[in-house]
Amino acid sequence: PVWSSDGDTFYYLSEQEGASNIFCSSLSQPDKQKQITKHDKHPVRFLSVAADGTLCYTYDGDIYLKKGSAAPRKLAVTMTSDDVSADRQLLPVRMGSDAALSPDGKQLAFVFRGEIFVTSTDYATTKQITHTAASEADVCFSPDGRKLAYASERDGKWQIFTAELSRKEDVNFAYATTVVEKPVFKDNKLDRRAPLFSPDGK
Repeated sequence: PVWSSDGDTFYYLSEQEGASNIFCSSLSQPDKQKQITKHDKHPVRFLSVAADGTLCYTYDGDIYLKKGSAAPRKLAVTMTSDDVSADRQLLPVRMGSDAALSPDGKQLAFVFRGEIFVTSTDYATTKQITHTAASEADVCFSPDGRKLAYASERDGKWQIFTAELSRKEDVNFAYATTVVEKPVFKDNKLDRRAPLFSPDGK
């Protein structure tokens, strides 16, 4: 049962006329009941009432509203997914900085919103390499193009990290399935910036 705003009338669900429907009665006249809805194939469920007397309920998987003597009105409900585990999410990438071109000219690494990205120069494919709350900067490629080095401001200090293609089958970062990140130094008490690889990549 649910109360109307007058504090006297109440609405309830009952099968007294067959399928479960909405009925009303009152404290002042408890012997009088009135059938409000007349659905016949499925039961009415989940009854509630608004302050203005509008009834809300479900019938056959849909939500209905009924106000006064007007016919019940089915609401048009649309569902929007908020699944954060989707296989693919789109992020508009614009105005990157700290750009670095790979030795073969096939990849371009850059910083956007404090994260490292790599894009292919042949195709419109861009991959986000870092996913941190810290700011990254000063990205560069190794001579073989399979490793990145960059600075990241973590725990209050700028540190040097590398990100490397871990599978031999992956030929570039833009299409890589797995990228492994490692810190270069164990000591994180000093600020370190602007890494560059030696010609032999070591």
